[in-house]
Amino acid sequence: MDAGLPVVTAERYAGERQPDGVVWSDHETAMTELLDHVRAQGARRPALIASDTTADWALTLQRTYARWCAGHRVRPLLRKAPFGASPQVLRGVVGTLLAGAPRTDAIVCAADGAAAAVLPEIRSTGRAVGEDLLLASCVDSLAMRTAEPPITSIELKPRHMGADCARLLCELLSGAAPRGTTRTLPIDLVVRASTAA
Repeated sequence: MDAGLPVVTAERYAGERQPDGVVWSDHETAMTELLDHVRAQGARRPALIASDTTADWALTLQRTYARWCAGHRVRPLLRKAPFGASPQVLRGVVGTLLAGAPRTDAIVCAADGAAAAVLPEIRSTGRAVGEDLLLASCVDSLAMRTAEPPITSIELKPRHMGADCARLLCELLSGAAPRGTTRTLPIDLVVRASTAA
């Protein structure tokens, strides 16, 4: 952005200088819907495995989880993993969580692929995903759809996001959109067997 060229960001930018355009999704509403869903399925002690980044998306998920827990009088079980953590690191985080909080009955993983990566650790504790422990992801992917059981996820529509960002940049360059334009990309909760308690 220091080059003075038009910039469009996917999601909000937390820096001082703001982009010329933003395409964002309402992660607060989607996360609330996901947490309400696992509660409706019987979960009373949901945990969040969050990314340790300071990106707007990661911080929004953490704030929403904390607010949801306060609203339902639930003690937050927030654990963080480094951005891009290996499956071994993610399994270690979940193993430590379940050892320290054995009454955890739902785990929501923020990072892409994390929910599928922790399935072996959950099984090693004798838990059955979709039965006595619910599992969900804040990012849908092929790994979520093909896991056993398939994992409930938030579909972020990354291809649509990229296309919308490119379209907005073209509109800014041509003068068809004013500087400071913000657009919203709808996202969806996709319920699968991992939360069908």
